[in-house]
Amino acid sequence: MESLTTSTTDDMLMEKGGLLELQTLPTGASAPEHEYRTSSTKKLVFLAVYCALNLGLTLSNKFVMQRAKLPWLLTVMHAATTSLGCFSLVATGHLKPSKLSATEHLVLVAFSSLFTLNIAISNVSLALVSVPFHQVLRSTCPIATILIYRVAYKRSYEQQTYLSMIPIIIGVGMATVGDYYFTVLGFGLTLLGVLLAAVKTVASNRMMTGSLALAPLEILYRMSPLAAVQCLGYAAASGELSQLRTAYTDGVFQDGFLIALVVNAVMAFCLNVVSFQTNKVAGALTISVCGNVKQCLTILLGIILFNVHVSALNGIGMLITVGGAAWKTAGSNSFVNRHSLRELHLLLPATAANLNLCRLLLSGTIAGYPEPIFPGWDGHGLYDGAKSHLFKISETLAYLNTLPASRDEDLVLLLDAYDIWLLLPPEVIISRYEQMVKASDQRLREDDLYGQQIGGVEIRNSIFFGADKTCWPDDARRAACWAAAETPMRQKAFGPDTDSWMVPSRPRWLNSGTIIGPVKDMRDMFNGTMAMVHRVFDEDYKFRTSDQYYFQEVLGAQEIARMGLRDGGVQLPVLGRDPSNGSEIFGVVPNVPNGHRTEYHVTLDYQSEIFQTSAAYAEYLVWMSFNHSTETAQQPSGYRQRLDQLQLPQDVATAAPPFGKGFPADTVPGQYRWADMMLGVNMVTQTVFPVFHMTGDKSLRDKWWPRLWHHPYGKALLSASKEYADTNIVANVNGVKWTGATVVRNGSLPGTTRGGAWSDQGLHLKWDDLCAVHEDELFAA
Repeated sequence: MESLTTSTTDDMLMEKGGLLELQTLPTGASAPEHEYRTSSTKKLVFLAVYCALNLGLTLSNKFVMQRAKLPWLLTVMHAATTSLGCFSLVATGHLKPSKLSATEHLVLVAFSSLFTLNIAISNVSLALVSVPFHQVLRSTCPIATILIYRVAYKRSYEQQTYLSMIPIIIGVGMATVGDYYFTVLGFGLTLLGVLLAAVKTVASNRMMTGSLALAPLEILYRMSPLAAVQCLGYAAASGELSQLRTAYTDGVFQDGFLIALVVNAVMAFCLNVVSFQTNKVAGALTISVCGNVKQCLTILLGIILFNVHVSALNGIGMLITVGGAAWKTAGSNSFVNRHSLRELHLLLPATAANLNLCRLLLSGTIAGYPEPIFPGWDGHGLYDGAKSHLFKISETLAYLNTLPASRDEDLVLLLDAYDIWLLLPPEVIISRYEQMVKASDQRLREDDLYGQQIGGVEIRNSIFFGADKTCWPDDARRAACWAAAETPMRQKAFGPDTDSWMVPSRPRWLNSGTIIGPVKDMRDMFNGTMAMVHRVFDEDYKFRTSDQYYFQEVLGAQEIARMGLRDGGVQLPVLGRDPSNGSEIFGVVPNVPNGHRTEYHVTLDYQSEIFQTSAAYAEYLVWMSFNHSTETAQQPSGYRQRLDQLQLPQDVATAAPPFGKGFPADTVPGQYRWADMMLGVNMVTQTVFPVFHMTGDKSLRDKWWPRLWHHPYGKALLSASKEYADTNIVANVNGVKWTGATVVRNGSLPGTTRGGAWSDQGLHLKWDDLCAVHEDELFAA
């Protein structure tokens, strides 16, 4: 059966007879990200459980098939049992199905058809070739899997992985050596079966990691009923229903056999669940190779349990296959180790140092961030940053264009340099970013937008800007204002007056002071923004040098395109009447020429999970600890929930401790945990925010600086951070190690220093040169 994985070809090897290849459901495979982020120990555990269940079900299938050779109906039972198991999980609330569009449902139907077609082709081909020949040709499935990934997804592997396929396949050939008989048609159908099996594995991979992004259990929940119905049709067509009646009449279904069927069905359900999870953590190619190893283990079971006779050649082949699999694993580990290391690019567009830049540097250094890079430093670039905010667009783009394609999956954290503080470690931001991507894409899926295309670009979200409570520049006619996506915050988040005026408004407009996203998507988006600057720049426009204006225009164009796709067109709103002539004032759309890209995967951090702005938000923010003491926190006016009822988020509680190694023992405070620190909390969303952006009232930079948890120990923490900068790793999230990006130009060398920064031209800027002059104010009591 192919579990929906395990093949009864193994049963045939042990009993030297039979034709049909039993399968339960299609296996899933995981995207590279899952493979790279999963520890070897976890993979081995899942693979061991998978192999044990697989072999157990093979033995159970053999027992059942000896008494009632009804392979299609056995597959129906497996699929039906899996359906019942998944329905039970849904009914008990342990599985919550996603909302799918009609197109996505059609994809699932097509996938189930691929599954049943794969079974049918395998079964027909088995009648036209000998079992040993069938097994040898099926052992090339890993090769087909590699070819699909290479051609369709441009995925590469270690040379060792390619070479390891040779002993893996040759070993199976030796282990199953026998009478090699085949017809031309049989050869073609068997080869087609190999291709279909590989396509099925890759397709299930894409269902879990591509546009559908379904959880493994949800695939089973949706696929099993379809597979059961389709296989039932095949059973009827092949005459198995009449054979079932005959078997029943002959008394085959006695109590003992019924118990065996129940055990078989439960094992099939467990194998289906485990096989999908195993594919997710180990990957499609590993599962394909595991199938070859399983053939050898099945032979070994046949020797032990059923006295199947094998030659020395068979035994040597088994050893060669296992050795090849081990060699492949070693190569995969090398590949994974390379891909489990990424860079965090902390970009602070800045032209010169001042007290507020040094506050950001100090907060970032103490919180464990890498030394930042200053695009546009010292006025360098297309625009002089001292005169135009457009340098933030042009010089950030210039930096992103220097990065090779190998850095496309790195993460960029772009912050305004003079009114932001970093409050929590990088791992909190990175882990929340990953969660935000999933949640945001789910909202797109609920709107039937996720995975659809606009101008050949797939709709998804990967770039997050900070969110404002008002649209600025404040021309209500702009699409950036009237077409802004609705916020996912609850309707009355700010009380009965929510959205009645600015202060109690839910944030839904772009603030360009904080941005996070992957290198490739950020590069594309900045290219699109620069193109927008060239198209609409107007010397007479008051806000012509505002970077926020152009970013908003890009987002406005994206939202208009998404709106048109979702609603079947765009209805321009009437925003009022012209007082001079009474004519209606309509909203306008951005200037985007036909054929130009509009989809840039942009959305906002509506819930302040990473970025917290202060404009019209100050009265909803508190600085508090989570050690069940609220006397130091000011309760927001009219807010009913007691502060000591709030729980410290798990991602903060388990983050690197606030006082790490190197802190002078004689000045260490009694508190070591994040729960004891004064942290900023958004009382509406109940989030502890990692990045604080002081929009609006800039006096908060002076008023609230002493509130930060590290302020009383700032000087000692800075010294410790600089002295113990013995590694460039700044975070470890889901198995991926994140290091700080540096600029290597003109002979400059990256290091593990802390406290300083890098210019975008490769010049290392030391703390003392940037901020020594401001230390009295930075560390003032």
